[in-house]
Amino acid sequence: MNINQQLYYTDTHQDNCYPYLYALILVHGNITSSQHWCKFIQEIQKRDQDKQIRIINLDLKGFGNSQLLNNSIEDVKDLTTDIHNLILSLFKKEEISQKVILCGWSLGGAVCLQLASDKSEYYHKLILVASAGCHGNHLYMEDEEGKQLSIKCQTKQQIMDHSKIKHNVKKMKQNDYNYFYHVFKKALLNTGRYPSDLELFELLKDVFKQSNYVDVTWALQKFDITHQVNKIKGPVFLYHGLLDRIYQYPLYRQKQMHIDCSLRCQSYASFRSA
Repeated sequence: MNINQQLYYTDTHQDNCYPYLYALILVHGNITSSQHWCKFIQEIQKRDQDKQIRIINLDLKGFGNSQLLNNSIEDVKDLTTDIHNLILSLFKKEEISQKVILCGWSLGGAVCLQLASDKSEYYHKLILVASAGCHGNHLYMEDEEGKQLSIKCQTKQQIMDHSKIKHNVKKMKQNDYNYFYHVFKKALLNTGRYPSDLELFELLKDVFKQSNYVDVTWALQKFDITHQVNKIKGPVFLYHGLLDRIYQYPLYRQKQMHIDCSLRCQSYASFRSA
C-alpha cells in the first residue's frame, strides 16, 4: 500500500478466508492512532471464535502511518472523505448498509457522526465510545493571567495561542515521552488498570507522528451537526466511562441529548473504567 495516496489500515479478513456477518470500522481519537485499538481487537477476537466480525482499523490522515501528501484539515468533514473512499474500495454498496458498523472514539466519534449524517444512505449502524458530542469540543479564551473566560475561542489563531495547545505542541515537537506518559496515565488510564510501561511507550510513539494537532483541535472547536443529526439512521449505541476525565459523564450525557431526541433507535451504556 502506498500510504502517500490512501489511509493506512489493517484488516482482520484481508485474505477473504472467512465469511463474516459484520464489519467494524474503528476510528481513533486525537493524539492517538489505530494502535490504541489493538487490545480491544484482541478481546473481540477472543470472543469471536468463528470470525464473524471483520475489523478494519485505520489511521486518520495526519495520524500514525497515514501521512498523506496533504494532511492539513479545516473541518471534521475533511477526515471523512478518505474513510468513505476506503470503505467503498473494500465493500460493495449493499454490504455497507447491511454489514458495516462505524465505531468512533473521542474525535473518531465526531468523524463517525459526520460521516453517518452526510452519507446516511450507506451507514445504518453507529457506535460512539466516549465521543465528542454533536456540538464538538470547545476551548475557551483566557485572560492575561491564564484564567479561563466564558468566551469560546473564535479563530484558529486563538486556538494556536491557547496555553494548553501551545504546551502540547511544544511537547510533541520535543518528543517528550515523559510528559505524555503522565498525561495518558492521568487522563486516559485513570482507573488503575494500566498497560505495562513498555506497552505504553509503544503507544506513545504514534503521538509524535501526528502532523495536524492544531488543525484537528480547530475542527472540533467548529464541529456542530445539530442541524443534521436527525439524518442519521439508527441504531446508535453510546458507550461511556463514568470516570472519564476528558469527556466527563454528566457533560457527555448532556451533549448527547440531541442524539437521544433525534434518533428513533438508540441504546446507552456506561461503565466504571475510563
